[in-house]
Amino acid sequence: MLNFVEIIRTTWIFLFNILSIDNESLREDSRKVSIALILSGLIGYILKSDKVSSEESLILFIVGLFLWIASLLKPISNDDLKNK
Repeated sequence: MLNFVEIIRTTWIFLFNILSIDNESLREDSRKVSIALILSGLIGYILKSDKVSSEESLILFIVGLFLWIASLLKPISNDDLKNK
């Protein structure tokens, strides 16, 4: 499990280093999107209908959980620490 978390963390750091976007706002926005995905997955699973299957709800939940964990693992850069 630790190896998987480390892979996620290094991939996330790599993607953030490629992009020159404000890291803190990107972290906050990715957490908001991930919470929306998690909730929509849960709601889709609880309120079963013929339009959304259980598998689709589970995929939404897992992707949202992955994105949420990845945004929490993204370290704050040294410049952000100096400004606080």
